[in-house]
Amino acid sequence: MGMFTPSGTRSNTLVFGAQSAGVLFLLVAATARADSRAILSLSDEPDASAQPADSQSASPRPQLPDYIATVDLTATVMLPAGLDNSPAEYTASKAGYEFNVIKPFADGSAFGVGLSSAATFYSFKDAQTLLGGGDPWDTVGTHGIQAFYSAPLHDGWSYLVGAKIQSTGELGADLGDTLTYGGLVGFKYKVSESLDVGLAVAVSTRLEDSTLVIPLPTITWKFDDQWSLGSGGESGGGGVSLRYSPSQQWTFSLRAGYESERFRLDDEGPNPGGIGEESSIPISLGATWNFDQQGSAFVRVIVPAWRQLRADDPNGNTIFEHDADITPSFQFGIEGRF
Repeated sequence: MGMFTPSGTRSNTLVFGAQSAGVLFLLVAATARADSRAILSLSDEPDASAQPADSQSASPRPQLPDYIATVDLTATVMLPAGLDNSPAEYTASKAGYEFNVIKPFADGSAFGVGLSSAATFYSFKDAQTLLGGGDPWDTVGTHGIQAFYSAPLHDGWSYLVGAKIQSTGELGADLGDTLTYGGLVGFKYKVSESLDVGLAVAVSTRLEDSTLVIPLPTITWKFDDQWSLGSGGESGGGGVSLRYSPSQQWTFSLRAGYESERFRLDDEGPNPGGIGEESSIPISLGATWNFDQQGSAFVRVIVPAWRQLRADDPNGNTIFEHDADITPSFQFGIEGRF
């Protein structure tokens, strides 16, 4: 998956991607992923003009679809992890979807809008020492609306702009207190048929924290017919991905990156209106089966090199911060293009 490619080919990794500071990196990943799905669908679209009226008909020309829809469904199951300097342990299982509709144009540009939603189900054991009573939090919902526009420029250059509004909070939290806003501008340069480089600047508000501005250098390098290396990752995660595709049906990937989610707590728990945060450096090994041109299924094993839980009070002051044991997670999903 990748950023908009003027030539109509599909790059092999997300050009912009990470999942940190809430809306910022989710926006980056979502816009790039939706954009790349549009380009892949365009390249796979049947040519309506390929059926000549007679033997003297002109050579077929590609026909743009009116709209392209993409959908992702993902589920992740984590094994229990203990917390350093605490008798507590926890698990966090997650399920979610992302849906995008993209309008392609004849000049190579594309406009898209999308919806995303996920629920993370936390479960704690012996957590009384963390906040002085009860579990720190329960189920956390993440819901977003995003839009993007991408277009080619000239001499191998293209650009991408995007924006997103996101709600991230424990069930029962006030909606207005869960909202963050973000935007990005990115440029990419096609060095050769096998190498793209780029730079994005992303801006996002954060819950009880200062606005975040991050430059994101990007690269997509297909150094062999079956191998590629690039910035970005799967399902919205950031970092670096190495991919091996022995056939059109199968792709295997190794990824390392950084992920973080910061969310508002409800008003009835042990930290009313406070902030929860989970951060990690995941390393994943995955396999994707492309069962046809419109769909694929994947499975991944994720082992974090580091994982941390944190809680802040409503003013942003840290209440606790604990590193967690290294335990694996298992992720499953399907992706479709229509």
